[in-house]
Amino acid sequence: MLTRHLTEAPRIARVCSRFGRPQAAIYHPGGLGDDLMCTTILHELRRRGRQNVWMMTANRALLENNPSVDYICPPDTHLIQKFGFWGLPTLTVPMYSRYIAEEDRDIPPDIPLLARMCQLAEIEGDVDLRPYLYLKPDEIAKGKLAERQVVIHSCGTISSLGRDGKPLVGTRFPMRTKEWYPERFQQVVDALSPEYTFIQLGGIDNPPLTGVIDLRGKTDVRTSAALLRNSAALIGQVGFLMHLARAVDCRAVIVYGGREAPSQSGYICNENIAESPACSPCWRWTTCINTHDMECMDLISADRVIDGFRQLVLKLGQPLATEVYCVPRSAE
Repeated sequence: MLTRHLTEAPRIARVCSRFGRPQAAIYHPGGLGDDLMCTTILHELRRRGRQNVWMMTANRALLENNPSVDYICPPDTHLIQKFGFWGLPTLTVPMYSRYIAEEDRDIPPDIPLLARMCQLAEIEGDVDLRPYLYLKPDEIAKGKLAERQVVIHSCGTISSLGRDGKPLVGTRFPMRTKEWYPERFQQVVDALSPEYTFIQLGGIDNPPLTGVIDLRGKTDVRTSAALLRNSAALIGQVGFLMHLARAVDCRAVIVYGGREAPSQSGYICNENIAESPACSPCWRWTTCINTHDMECMDLISADRVIDGFRQLVLKLGQPLATEVYCVPRSAE
């Protein structure tokens, strides 16, 4: 172990000489959405004067141009051990929930997910519960395809691959309990397409919708962000695109169902459509314990989503509201 640490000494020295000794380092082993949520931590650390903040991620595109991170490094399990050996700060791994495999569910924190992530990074006091992604002007310009465009995502959890087989904007961890119904998304498109141009994002394995600009499998993270930035809204489910929309100040209509509550993982600027049967929020991944399977999703009609969209567009042109949460000191 000592030999391995010593052989890495030149690399550590080069990085520190270029970027300085880090005051904080963040790594989340989850998916795209988790990495994007980490930008809340980065932002709040910078607000508190922390310099030389590092982020370990395979999703570098999420952090391009982000003024709150000083060094982006690829995931390296050995580097985690080296942090302590070289006297660098302990790597923060902001795991906001714990998965219980035998029960097929997560145990969430008793405060909002973003607040818990900040708490794990030893951040206290008021935090803005929102993520951040920074686009360049030329990137934003390329995201406008129509005067009145809306992004829609027909599936939140199937692993999304592009036409070249590379990951796009899907979910790394499939969760049936987050899924609404493609035929109801189609009803939403049918009702609103006379007024709006719909752009479908996701992977080529997502259910196709008709009457849309079909970009499934054709966009990367930053292109998707630019499309959202130019859109009146996102219509979709809980997942990465929900977080990406908020990161670029795009409103959203989110079909929550009952797996989790909007107060736990949502954004107050959105129209969050939820149901609360006795079993919710269950935080289950694939199994439903309700005698009416997926009752929480069945109860949400296309008309409710359409009405939510109508309410949301009345707020266009106004600043998006951001929830401010006072994070308590961690008891751990």
